[in-house]
Amino acid sequence: MWTNSAPIVEKSYAKSFGGLADGTVYSGYNGSFSYRYEVPELKKHIVDIQKAAINDRAAGTASLVGIPIYLDKSILDTTARETPLRNIVPRVTNKGRSADYDRMTVKAAADWKAEDAALVEAADTYTTHNKAIKYLYAVGRVTGPLFAASKDRMAEAGFGDFLNLEVRNKTQALIEEEENALINGNMETTDSDAPAGILKDIYDNGNKTDKTSAAPLTIADLEEMIRICRTANDSATKNGAMPNLFITDFATENKIKGLYYDAYRINAPTQTWGWGATSAVVDGVPVLGSRFMTASSGERNLAAINTNFIETRVLQDITYEELAKTNDSDKFMVKEYLTVINKFPEAMNLFYDLA
Repeated sequence: MWTNSAPIVEKSYAKSFGGLADGTVYSGYNGSFSYRYEVPELKKHIVDIQKAAINDRAAGTASLVGIPIYLDKSILDTTARETPLRNIVPRVTNKGRSADYDRMTVKAAADWKAEDAALVEAADTYTTHNKAIKYLYAVGRVTGPLFAASKDRMAEAGFGDFLNLEVRNKTQALIEEEENALINGNMETTDSDAPAGILKDIYDNGNKTDKTSAAPLTIADLEEMIRICRTANDSATKNGAMPNLFITDFATENKIKGLYYDAYRINAPTQTWGWGATSAVVDGVPVLGSRFMTASSGERNLAAINTNFIETRVLQDITYEELAKTNDSDKFMVKEYLTVINKFPEAMNLFYDLA
């Protein structure tokens, strides 16, 4: 169907040439002046277009008239996560490619005897255990042009240059993954390159309860967790150890705080940690929320542990090392060699798959 396209043509023409008459020479040089900038009507229209472009610049983009962008000197890392357990659990030096330790599993009892009775020795039982050292890496690279172009900006931000910033970021990534390995390890994966974390050790060797279809968590549940740790799930108070920490996700920690008010109409007792965080306390045991614990409903975990039996064994602590230079860039790695050992998982307890 035919339509009148004249208005569209006129509009398109006006965008480029304003009110300039059709057929006017507007580009070229005749030996004395440039048509583009000396034809009065066209010169005014070009200036108007430039003004519109200049005034229409969006915030955060460089201006056509040379107004620079003034970046905040600080660079905020919105991905950073706290790593409290890494600072609570002892870090112990370790020689060799495995962490080896002994446990006494049977202690012979002392015995009352008559005067001048025969003396027979009683043997204790020991077992040797080991965990392989694991190797953790974070690799970074900064190109030569980026290094050169960002030097002043990075100096203002307090990093010296972009390479320093990258090293800091990779080191933080290493620390966060260490915290994740300490708690979860290969609990949720089949990654044999990661160590078995606290949850995996308790799940395999300690006391565990599947809470998939269980009733909501109660104060009695928490007290029972502590009792099982104290007795190593024995009816008598023996062969166990008092837990000194609950670890869980923040949603479960908040539920535990609410349990006290529901049961006793009082706020939960609290403990303030050295870094300023405040935790609920159950029967003398603080509850530590971690950003590395699974937070999805039906997959949450709550563990009662004793940090005196857990160690991070370190063959080599965090180390920076430059890698081969094969092009116009500086490549590096940050690495550490370590593993996690739990000497007494039987004295710990895990509720898993909480709602």
